[in-house]
Amino acid sequence: NLEVTLDRTHGDGAGNALQIRVVGPNSVDGQKSGSIFHSLPLFNRNWTGAAGVAFWLSNPSDNVLWLTFNFKEAHNEYWSVTPGSPLFLSDEDGLYIQSECQYGNLVIPAQFTGRVVIPFTSFSVPEWNTARGDFELQTRSIESFAVGITLNNDYPRTFYFDTFEVLGGEEVPAFIQGETVIRVPDSGEHRET
Repeated sequence: NLEVTLDRTHGDGAGNALQIRVVGPNSVDGQKSGSIFHSLPLFNRNWTGAAGVAFWLSNPSDNVLWLTFNFKEAHNEYWSVTPGSPLFLSDEDGLYIQSECQYGNLVIPAQFTGRVVIPFTSFSVPEWNTARGDFELQTRSIESFAVGITLNNDYPRTFYFDTFEVLGGEEVPAFIQGETVIRVPDSGEHRET
């Protein structure tokens, strides 16, 4: 059960933000997952040359927020974040912190407010995709995008979504591939390529 309204008091300063209030499971069937999607106007469907997407998000809760994000090629596959793939969260100074998608979710820290950037290399066709496609990302005609949430026991809660952008290659931060944490041994030497 999600309640979606426009909110003028939160957001990144560009106007109204979406206030998404997670009330609880569906009262009819008990379903604990849901999503909000946006069908793109015909003149905004060509993402040719893009390298990723970004949006502003605020999670004022003291609990971590687990979100999914996906988009759909027109008459073709869905693309969703891949477990273990990189995403970026910006801090108040505009610096990016690399994070990792977990179980197909964006893990948004408690009390986070800022920009979320997801490179296209972090997307794959999920198992739940029903379209018969070629499994090749084609950005010339994107039909819609969606933000989804699966409930834990942390409801009711509210979060805010604003300013969705499609980014060119120079706008997506470079990410670290391979090990992101290296433990220094008590003695000796450790080398990592």
